[in-house]
Amino acid sequence: MADFYKLIIDNFQAHDHTEIDFALGLNVLVGPSDSGKSAVLRALRWVLFNQPRGMDFIQVGSSKCRVQLILTDGIKITRVRSNRVNRYLLTDAAGKEQIFEGFGNAVPEEVIKAHGMRAIKLADQEHLINFGMQLDPPFMVADSPGGKAKLIGAISGAEVFDYAFKDATQDRTVALTQLKEIERKGVELSQLIAGYKDLTTFEQKVVCAEALYNNVQLKVVLQQKIRTQQERLLLFNKDKLILIQQIKEKKEFLHFTPLIEQMQSKALAYKNLIKLRKALDAAREEKSKVEQQTYKCNIILQEKDRIINTQERNDVVTTLKKIRISWHSVTKERNYITKVLSKRQDLASVEKIVSKLNEYGQQLKMLNLLRKKQVYNLERLTKGRNFYKLRKKELQQTEQQYVNLLNELQECPLCGTNLSKTDKIKLNY
Repeated sequence: MADFYKLIIDNFQAHDHTEIDFALGLNVLVGPSDSGKSAVLRALRWVLFNQPRGMDFIQVGSSKCRVQLILTDGIKITRVRSNRVNRYLLTDAAGKEQIFEGFGNAVPEEVIKAHGMRAIKLADQEHLINFGMQLDPPFMVADSPGGKAKLIGAISGAEVFDYAFKDATQDRTVALTQLKEIERKGVELSQLIAGYKDLTTFEQKVVCAEALYNNVQLKVVLQQKIRTQQERLLLFNKDKLILIQQIKEKKEFLHFTPLIEQMQSKALAYKNLIKLRKALDAAREEKSKVEQQTYKCNIILQEKDRIINTQERNDVVTTLKKIRISWHSVTKERNYITKVLSKRQDLASVEKIVSKLNEYGQQLKMLNLLRKKQVYNLERLTKGRNFYKLRKKELQQTEQQYVNLLNELQECPLCGTNLSKTDKIKLNY
């Protein structure tokens, strides 16, 4: 522990600014009354142990006080207090500063380690064995014998043994209580365990029953699948009957197949007639044009006698020859069109036949669709029957295995009734 080197007091009680240099060994403060000797001790006590509390020691007229203690090892401990500031400053010999705030009524552990003087707590009271004020009695003189013993034990470390003995006694009492409780629970558990002597036998029966139950559950699931397939099979049969009825109703149209082919060929001929009709219309237009030209030619013939010039007559003759040639060609086309029109008289009956052919064609398409649907349903029906046979065989095998297991167990897994080998076991689904 380092010694005191210097004390600096600012605005603490009667001291505006005071600096005290300490000498090695004993230091004595001498002065008249009310000169601030006790205030020096209070400043030391405040900077070392954060006592007294509060702010009554701040000099009247000042808002802040400050006390700094410098130790012989170069460490500086500074205590600062104001309306807004309450802190410790700790500066080491190298000049590194630490700031402590929010410590309350205690002293930061770093400050205690720096000056080495620690207060001893006994019965919620602090004893400053390194520090005494002006009116304090001599150390341990005013204390009771028990208090003196506790102080000596705290100083020497003997109180550790007292606390250890006390804690050990309490732990022993608690351990004995817990041991008695454990022994009581052990007796209760032994009594409970005695009631479960046949637990192993029951466990084996439960395991066997669980295995049988799981097997039965699998069979139930398989049964449900089979029932589902049976329902689907019934639906297939209904669809089959409906299709058969529809096929019977449509069979009367099957003998029309050759007739339909003939009608298709006639429909092709009808298309050709339509093309000829279009050609006829075009020829009629051409005929009208030729008739117009003929009318013009007649007008020209009427004007023939009026032509005086021979050259004009020759030109007219040449024109008439050309018109005559075109007239012969138009006459041939008119004869051809007349023949075509004579053949077109049967078009009305052909149109009726074509409309019937179209109806028969639609019915033929419907028959083809029904035939494809019938083939698809027959395939599905065959697959369903095969699946039903396979699942029925598996179910029979499973039933036989279940009966064999019951014969081996000789006991019903549901009610526990004994079964003799002569009993006949049947499963009703």
